[in-house]
Amino acid sequence: MEKKPRILIAPLDWGLGHTTRVIPIIRKISAIGAFPVVAGNMSQIEFLRGYFPDAEYRLLDGYDVSYGNNVTLDIALQFRSLLQSVKRERKWLAANMENFKVKAIISDNRYGLHHPDVPSIFITHQVQIAGPKIAQGILDLLSKKHLAMFNQIWVPDFKGPTGLAGKLSNSKDKRVSYLGPLSRFDRVSEEKTAAHSVKIFGIVSGPEEQRTLFENELIELFQRDGREAVIARGNGNLMSKTIGNIELVSHVSDDLFQSYVRDAEIVICRSGYSTIMDLAHLKRKAIIVPTPGQGEQEYLAKLLSDQHGFKVVNQGQLKNLKLAEESHLPSWQLIEKSENLELEELLGSLIRQ
Repeated sequence: MEKKPRILIAPLDWGLGHTTRVIPIIRKISAIGAFPVVAGNMSQIEFLRGYFPDAEYRLLDGYDVSYGNNVTLDIALQFRSLLQSVKRERKWLAANMENFKVKAIISDNRYGLHHPDVPSIFITHQVQIAGPKIAQGILDLLSKKHLAMFNQIWVPDFKGPTGLAGKLSNSKDKRVSYLGPLSRFDRVSEEKTAAHSVKIFGIVSGPEEQRTLFENELIELFQRDGREAVIARGNGNLMSKTIGNIELVSHVSDDLFQSYVRDAEIVICRSGYSTIMDLAHLKRKAIIVPTPGQGEQEYLAKLLSDQHGFKVVNQGQLKNLKLAEESHLPSWQLIEKSENLELEELLGSLIRQ
């Protein structure tokens, strides 16, 4: 019996978003007759094993980024550690390539995962990085240097002016292919799947300590409102618990998550790109709260407000927000179909090489 071609795929551990958005890619890897080898930290492995119990998993340390109220300073202080993480994962890959026996490598924002012997693909929606002005020049140079090591760049966005990421995903690089927005909800039913009485749904995401800060702000906001609410905590290592009218859950099933997003009167979340792609697939607008000082999220929040009619609230203004006065935001008819033939063709070309 002929063995299936193996493809290594490894998402960044910067919050849960990079991990969730590789789910449709892993599905396609299996669909075309290849075998997924997934690399990540234990939290990522445990999460993805729930979707793909038969995949092969390899432990790979994450970047372990954290930031609080001063994102720019916090990232700057961790910059040396980030570069060391890139070097470390490059050495990890070189030491294990013979054992892995993969035909291709797909890296979601992990700059060190490339190898000269096989096609190496980098996934990012930020071909143009949104960083603080004072550091923009060096960020662009570093990104260009590291991206030069990859054979292909796959962008989970539409090409051109309709792109969800705006100028961030625009590129004339011939290595770039546009996949369209990727989401674990690309296979969900259009019909309601789970009955519930939740009126407000909060989606918490991103690295600590901003994840906790945002969660605490939502708890105070939802307690003031008093209606039944659910907060998806965005960290499977946390306990689920109930605080008054609020249920905090460490993990929400896909069926229930889509039902909350579609049917709750109010949805409030960060403007992280993976969250935006999920909303696009679920056809729902939301109140969005960009992570303070995170240039990419602040840019995406303004873009969603200007072009798609989202309501944007800065984190410092949440104490003044009165949810009872917020109307149900309309549906977001952006994605007509979720079948991704471009992704299927790109993956097929990898295993035919």
